[in-house]
Amino acid sequence: MDGRLWTVALALTIAGCGDDGASAGGGTDGGSTSAPGTSSGVEDTTGTSGSRGSSTTAEGSSSTSSTSETVSTGSVEDGSSSSGSSGGDTAGVIVHTETAGQPVLVSADDGSPLAWTMSDADGVAVFEDPGITMVSTLRGTQWTSIDGVQPGDELWLVWRPFPDETVLGQVEVELPLQHPTPDETGFSQVSIGCSDTFVGAPDGTLSVMLDILPGCVTPGETVNVIAYAQGGPQIAIVGAATATDVAWIEDDTVTVTLDSWQPSPPAYTFTTTKPLEHVVYNTTHTQWIDGVEFPMPRRSNAQGTQLYPIPALTDFMQFAGSVDLDDGPSRMAWAQKRAYAEGGYEMPIAQSLLDPIDGASATLVDGRWQLAIETTGDFADHDALLFQTRWLGGFWAVMAPPGAGSVTLPTLPDELAAQGPGDGDSLDTPFAIVVETDVHEGYDALRPRGSWFFSGPDVWPDVEESFVRGAVFFPAPF
Repeated sequence: MDGRLWTVALALTIAGCGDDGASAGGGTDGGSTSAPGTSSGVEDTTGTSGSRGSSTTAEGSSSTSSTSETVSTGSVEDGSSSSGSSGGDTAGVIVHTETAGQPVLVSADDGSPLAWTMSDADGVAVFEDPGITMVSTLRGTQWTSIDGVQPGDELWLVWRPFPDETVLGQVEVELPLQHPTPDETGFSQVSIGCSDTFVGAPDGTLSVMLDILPGCVTPGETVNVIAYAQGGPQIAIVGAATATDVAWIEDDTVTVTLDSWQPSPPAYTFTTTKPLEHVVYNTTHTQWIDGVEFPMPRRSNAQGTQLYPIPALTDFMQFAGSVDLDDGPSRMAWAQKRAYAEGGYEMPIAQSLLDPIDGASATLVDGRWQLAIETTGDFADHDALLFQTRWLGGFWAVMAPPGAGSVTLPTLPDELAAQGPGDGDSLDTPFAIVVETDVHEGYDALRPRGSWFFSGPDVWPDVEESFVRGAVFFPAPF
């Protein structure tokens, strides 16, 4: 996929976020986390920070809180520490991070840092509300921030994990002996989900070996095998063969024989409606079978894009399309949908375009970086605004209220300053996108699931329809 579309796809998979804030989060037991202790003005330099009875190490210093009812606090400004307990009417802000010991910074509207700490053993940091409007966490070399924070917020900044590349075993797939198009045009695509390959048809290659990775394994601890035969003058999909619920053996190889190719007519038609001055930039399509994402062949014609799922197996399909505006691919409308493997869908992208984003900027204002969009449109009633920028040593992504138009990045405390842009660094012109979904009712509903805005959900909602529109600005080059 085009790198730009990959970035948009990550942002727009929020269409799949359900209402269970903990379903893809980490460090929780499936529900809201109410931490008995809260921390305010925390600076993890005094050797006494932490909460909920956890032991946290920060920047080489060791610290332990002796009771879950008491936390240690310190000021960003003076580095002092004191002990306090939760109480009073102040609504706190709870932040979930991907791992324990992850830096969490809270800041005010002008970017001034208010407090920071390392998340506890459960990947949780709790702050009393001293005027917090932004929460930021550091993951590797990327900062991720949520702006427009409100008292009482419980926020998930738990990224979708990188795919686990651990090889659990292997599956050898023996293909049917006779390919439907046994000439130089014929080939087969074989997949177990997260592992797939292409092989030629007439060259005597009758079997392929695929690594079994954790992402290929179904909830029932099995794997499914799908093969598509393609070929002929139009490189058509001319057959499919499957094997389901294959038991695999750890650190060993299992052999699966696909006996014959079965007809595989298109089962779904995907089209976009658009005025003549708009063109479809790209479409992507995958199918989900027993909790595992599989590739899905497609062929385009005058009627639209013909999709070839396996109707007997496919739980649902995930597809997306984008439309360029008249003035080039730097401004696009995007749409994404979940559907079942029957019938068809006409995606009315051009009939519901958002106002365009004309440009974006990163500007140093009074010593703090400000990210802003340029537009004559009105985005206040949409769901979210995303910025993503980078400098020589890292990246910064921010989710903000859609009507804000700009955000101010926080000044990092001295202990974290080396992880951010330095005095001699400059930020690239940011990528920016405004989205409108039919799953969330505004920014307040989307804000708690901020991490999924950046990295995509692991669980789609239990709905047949989900539609996302987006206005996108790509800096050049991107």
